[in-house]
Amino acid sequence: MNPAPEPLPTLDYQPRVAPSRPAIVRFVVWTILIAILLGGGTAWIAMLFRSGYSRSGLTLFAGWTLLGVAVVALAGLLATTPRDAIKLSRTASVVIILAGTALLHAAAMFMISPELSQDAFRYRFDARLAAAGLSPYQPYDTDVLAGLSTPSEAAIDRLTQHLGTATIYPPAAQWVFRAAHIAGPTLRPAVSTWYPIDTLVSWSDGIPRRHAVTFSPAMRLLASVASIITAGLLLAGLSTLGKSPWYAVLFAWNPLTLIEVSGHSHIDIFGAMCLAAAAFCTLRGQWRLAMFALALATGIKPHTIVLAPLIAIAAWRAAKAWSPLPFFAIALLLIYAPLLSLPNFVRWSETVQLYAASWEANGSIYYLLTVPFRNGDGQMLETAKLTARLIGALGFFATLYAVIRARMPLADAAYWVTLIPLLLAPVVYPWYLLWGLAIVPFLQRTGGWTLLVWCATAGLSYQLLREPVWTLPPAWLAMEYVPVYLALVLEIAIAISTSRPAGGCGALAGLPVMGQSSY
Repeated sequence: MNPAPEPLPTLDYQPRVAPSRPAIVRFVVWTILIAILLGGGTAWIAMLFRSGYSRSGLTLFAGWTLLGVAVVALAGLLATTPRDAIKLSRTASVVIILAGTALLHAAAMFMISPELSQDAFRYRFDARLAAAGLSPYQPYDTDVLAGLSTPSEAAIDRLTQHLGTATIYPPAAQWVFRAAHIAGPTLRPAVSTWYPIDTLVSWSDGIPRRHAVTFSPAMRLLASVASIITAGLLLAGLSTLGKSPWYAVLFAWNPLTLIEVSGHSHIDIFGAMCLAAAAFCTLRGQWRLAMFALALATGIKPHTIVLAPLIAIAAWRAAKAWSPLPFFAIALLLIYAPLLSLPNFVRWSETVQLYAASWEANGSIYYLLTVPFRNGDGQMLETAKLTARLIGALGFFATLYAVIRARMPLADAAYWVTLIPLLLAPVVYPWYLLWGLAIVPFLQRTGGWTLLVWCATAGLSYQLLREPVWTLPPAWLAMEYVPVYLALVLEIAIAISTSRPAGGCGALAGLPVMGQSSY
């Protein structure tokens, strides 16, 4: 009997499937959006270079909003991209993203005139005080450094606001200011008229400003480097999550990032970088490094301290260890050591309390709660303001409770703990959004749409600088916030519709994962 014939060998391969028409269309749209953000962003910065905010607010408002809408559209495309979309290699994507980030930040640093904020003057003054051996946590007048200043430096000192109060910036922020102060003379251009560093015109009174000629270039360069490092952390974390590297563009190429970081060097970018590092280390299970990064973020601005218990809880669930929490406490103690002197701490805490009780700008819910009393009895207005602030505090604790109960990943928890208090806050400047924006690409159970929409409309709040009083008109508030609250309602509705019965915590429990794009 003849043996059965052996089966013929089979070829072990999968035939190449041509991309579907919808996938090709999506890739074309994605390419257009990338071109808009990179090419359009550079063109917008060039237009700001030519016109400036002082002479053409429309250029700022329209360009910012249109680019912000493109960012939201890109997020939507990434979140819904099918698996058969045309692919780019991850290496090619990372190179394009980092090169584009460096290009946009360099353009913003060299061509945007920092005339939308006076914070850099305070940064510079704090650094000059420290260099002179004086504590920035004490109030001074403008003549305190007169004996150590040239006439030009003394003129810049007089532009610094709120010198009657101690600085509000914690020690880690002061380290950044000192670094910029030390590097400033080295980085100062030889030609003193180099635009836009020291040929600025004030938006408020038309006085020519020498914008800290030995400080601003260095501070803006350090801020740009911090933003690029943040983009690198996002790319590494996205690789860990298995998500498209193009999610990093939502932060790195965002018009808010370009204006507030490279354009105006707000200290918040350094805290946002540390927060992104903490989220990245949490993804890797590196709990102590995550706590150290969070301690540094808290040393930039103290509100991020509330995330420490979330990292500690995650560490306990993953490794049954509470050791990261005392590590955080020790790191925080070392960072805040310059404040341990009683006079320093008292003066700093007085400034923090003054800021919390008195500052008002661009609030949404806060404005709605207080506006009915603004033309009536002063005592009723103060009661309304106090009530609004208490509601903000309750909203914060309710949000913190919700994210803990929902067992959210750190990035998702940080997103909600940042977003909801800002919606309830009496003071919201655009650069505050950097903290949440820097971790949006890491979101796993949240869409992030509300904050992305807010980043697109936040530029409208700069109409404040054109008003005779420090209040944003209702029409401008509506243009800024109506899209934000519509996005919030939509985000919560999506969360409710996709939540699992066992997830708990309602709207925050089942927020959808942003799609894992093939791009």
